[in-house]
Amino acid sequence: MELFALDEDVTRLASELTALSGLARLPTLVKQAWYLRQRAGGRALELADEAEALLALAPASFDPDQGRLHARLALLRSELALLRGQ
Repeated sequence: MELFALDEDVTRLASELTALSGLARLPTLVKQAWYLRQRAGGRALELADEAEALLALAPASFDPDQGRLHARLALLRSELALLRGQ
């Protein structure tokens, strides 16, 4: 995953999210939250919350490397806290 995305990539991911449901949303949620972390921190946290809720429900067989998704979300939350001076 790239550190940043172009506006059109962020818009495309937002469109993709509307067509997805359940666990199928998970990878796109994490990616969209990551790209929004410095643009729209509040929205990034909303998406991260949804992703973490889905991760809690996901069986280990859904994504063998779920730890990577958890780590990405933890990094996102840490960066937002830093940006907010916390």
